[in-house]
Amino acid sequence: VALVVTGGCIAAFAGPESAEATRGMFGDDEEYEFLGVFVLTGVFSIANGVFTCLVHFPSNNSSNLRGEKSASNYDDDDKIGYWQRIRPIVRKRHFSIPVLISAMSWII
Repeated sequence: VALVVTGGCIAAFAGPESAEATRGMFGDDEEYEFLGVFVLTGVFSIANGVFTCLVHFPSNNSSNLRGEKSASNYDDDDKIGYWQRIRPIVRKRHFSIPVLISAMSWII
């Protein structure tokens, strides 16, 4: 959620200005007119990921008071159980095909 919100804020405020500032950066040809903003969008995405990783969210201590396990105190047996629960979801076509299509769209 944090990546989406910060990405939207960056796009809203810096998007139009960066498009105008980088117009014609890679040449005056019509086909290269907006290549600068395309490259800058990648830079914004990398910076967004780095800065979001620097944010530390507080842990949810209320679940620990009730005796439930939080993500930080799972042992190896619980991790194996997690993968056994998630494997049927990953194997379904309704999940795997959209994931593959979205991955291919980022590769292309």
